[in-house]
Amino acid sequence: MTTLRFGKGTNGEFLVNAEESGRGDNAQVRVEGVSRKTFTAAQIDSANGTPLELVAAPGAAFALVVTKVVISKAAGTAFGGIAAGEDFTVVYSGGTDNLVTDIETTGFLDQTTAEIRVAHGPVDPTGTHDLTALLNTAVDLELLVGDITLGDEVIVDTYYERYPSFLVND
Repeated sequence: MTTLRFGKGTNGEFLVNAEESGRGDNAQVRVEGVSRKTFTAAQIDSANGTPLELVAAPGAAFALVVTKVVISKAAGTAFGGIAAGEDFTVVYSGGTDNLVTDIETTGFLDQTTAEIRVAHGPVDPTGTHDLTALLNTAVDLELLVGDITLGDEVIVDTYYERYPSFLVND
């Protein structure tokens, strides 16, 4: 039997805690969470060199697995300077080969209409469809290349699961 508990995490995220009964240690199996972040045009522009944190590192004994990312913008000023290759990527902070998912900005940020994009993770560009979940590692939003200007704020909802290390290493 699984017991669900709901609450607010230390970073303001909504959490659903699933505990599995019948385990000798009654250990936490996983926690589902949603983190909402709002970024200004200046922050989005800086994301080419300065990653924007979506979900904080969960602690030494835990790993995050992103299941979905929803990025939205209200109607208003279109972002300027959008060109091919200037895409958002959601990555594990630091390291290499750490792509979780990506989102095309052309036809999205360069529009004056309200827009929303949904990306599911994990995405592995090599086609193997698996990803190593890194322990105690934050999840960040980056801009691949370029210099985006103008624009209004962007809201990013990151849906994730937090697993204890005993499940990651089993």
